Amino acid sequence: MKTTNQQFNYFKERVNYWLKEFMINDFNIRFAHELMKSKFNAKIIRRSRSVAVILNKEWQSIYTPLNDYELDRTAKHEVIHIMISKIVDFNSENTDEKDEKFLRELGEELTNKLNNLIKE
Repeated sequence: MKTTNQQFNYFKERVNYWLKEFMINDFNIRFAHELMKSKFNAKIIRRSRSVAVILNKEWQSIYTPLNDYELDRTAKHEVIHIMISKIVDFNSENTDEKDEKFLRELGEELTNKLNNLIKE
């Protein structure tokens, strides 16, 4: 299912809301709405203090409906990734490939748990 420009704008609003809620203000945030060749509905790419938050133009989850609630959860999920990215990336730089994969999986698990625990 395709994401619309209206949904992208709502997603950006929600990302900005969660950035403010988590008091994350030390990154330069940019947004993109593009077709991704991955199974993800959204992702972040962080380079130092710059973060690109990307919403996939093709909603991938067949078990996740495309609606405002899920767009908000996805926005919060990506902001949590931004919040923990300093820790995950710092430790990834100092480990081998196997440990880096473990850290990324652990980061995803933590992100999912926090996303479920934190309510508006």
